[in-house]
Amino acid sequence: MKIAVAGFQHETNSFAGNTTSRAEFDAPGGWPVFCRGQGLLDTLRSTGTPMAGALQVAEVNGAQAQPLLWCMGLPSGPVEDTAFDDIAGEICDGFRVALADGAQALYLDLHGAMATLSWPDAEGELIRRLRAIAPAPFPIAASFDLHGNTSEGMVRDLTLLDCYRTYPHIDLRDTGARVMTRLVAHLRGAPAPAIAWRAVPFLVPANEQCTLIEPTISLLEKAEA
Repeated sequence: MKIAVAGFQHETNSFAGNTTSRAEFDAPGGWPVFCRGQGLLDTLRSTGTPMAGALQVAEVNGAQAQPLLWCMGLPSGPVEDTAFDDIAGEICDGFRVALADGAQALYLDLHGAMATLSWPDAEGELIRRLRAIAPAPFPIAASFDLHGNTSEGMVRDLTLLDCYRTYPHIDLRDTGARVMTRLVAHLRGAPAPAIAWRAVPFLVPANEQCTLIEPTISLLEKAEA
């Protein structure tokens, strides 16, 4: 199996008074630096990122990871359109090359709450562009932060998706591994999951989202069941 992998993360605060430039994805404090190709594998394998968990599962299952790029910008204001187009364009170009080299699936390590000045659902736009390159049923899977904004477009264009199950977030690597495990199973013949999406007009206060206390702990237990 050949599985293309890429990551593009940003948690946008649209109320912040600044914008996030391309340079801010190069070396975010406390997180891995912008990396491509073999550098992605060398940089991320030993980290606690979702990508690290996904790479480990791919390796255990004898799959060849085709690394495109991975980057993260620290939480801040909307990403500048030029920065988004630059990075998204490189991912799309790399994906085309991976397809020509026999890629059978794509895994994406995303946050889910990125917004640009023109694209309030930036990850949905990235996934739309990738889906245009490889129409369904080509498998595209993604992992997200628990605090992402899942959109109808994401659900429409992804084959499967999952998010962190803990807040504070201590299962990033586990989440990437869980998504890659399901993706590998799908490539081996398991049916794609049925996905349903509904927007609920309700915002949960951040101090009520901790997965160690109610009500979130019970909600996640019921979701797991």
